[in-house]
Amino acid sequence: MPPAFYSSGSADGGYACPVFAVAWLGEKSTEVFYAGGGGATKSGVANKVVLATVERNENASTPPSFKEISSLLTADRICTTAHAGPIATGNVQLIVGGLCDALMFYGVTAGRELVPLSAGVVSKVDGKAIDITTVAFDRIGGRVVAVGDSKGEVRLFRIENLESVTAALASKTTPPPQPAVSSGKSTETAAPLTLFNPAVQLSSSVKLLLGHSDSITALHFDSSGRRVCSASKDGTCRVWDTSSGKELALLPTTSGLPPAYAKNKMVLKQMCRSCL
Repeated sequence: MPPAFYSSGSADGGYACPVFAVAWLGEKSTEVFYAGGGGATKSGVANKVVLATVERNENASTPPSFKEISSLLTADRICTTAHAGPIATGNVQLIVGGLCDALMFYGVTAGRELVPLSAGVVSKVDGKAIDITTVAFDRIGGRVVAVGDSKGEVRLFRIENLESVTAALASKTTPPPQPAVSSGKSTETAAPLTLFNPAVQLSSSVKLLLGHSDSITALHFDSSGRRVCSASKDGTCRVWDTSSGKELALLPTTSGLPPAYAKNKMVLKQMCRSCL
């Protein structure tokens, strides 16, 4: 896991904050994307997303260290869930993150700079913004993104210009600016967002997968990208066809309650936390 999140970008006296999201950039990669912060601006602690490298120590008993490569401030929103897409030609990658009610895309350039690829797609139901709880890229082309929310709905977004975005990321070989080193409580403020060119363009057609009655806790595509599995606090796991949006299977959780609970007729709500 990443170290305690420091708003200052250093571990020399900054204020530690929670890390809410972590995503490895590949099975064999030593790079990791993580995010956290202090919440609202009034906390005085910045919210960030960070690209870091894991430096393993020769001494097996010593935990690995994390070195920040590049980072971006996220203003009042905290990135609470993230997933990295497949590595593209030029060793570049897209990362999708859920920032409260906004879906955000980031890119890792060939020079290892973290850049914003979208201004944030706000998720709404009946005109009201809702929290994004989990996200996932498909495992083949990284073109389809599944997004789960607190209402139990799953949406499938399709990236229309993936090739042009990854080509532009691969052409940017300039190393990122060195992270600022400071200590104490953060006084950093998020600068106006300057999107990378080209930014991610999503299809206007969004598939809506309906069936869950409570918050989505996990999403996972199969190896073909033709099916996606969703887990929910409603105690079920569902399998969906990504082309048609139809539900293929409903997998309820089984009751494993100890006899004492059954004897006392206690009613406990079950939930499904993960799906693979």
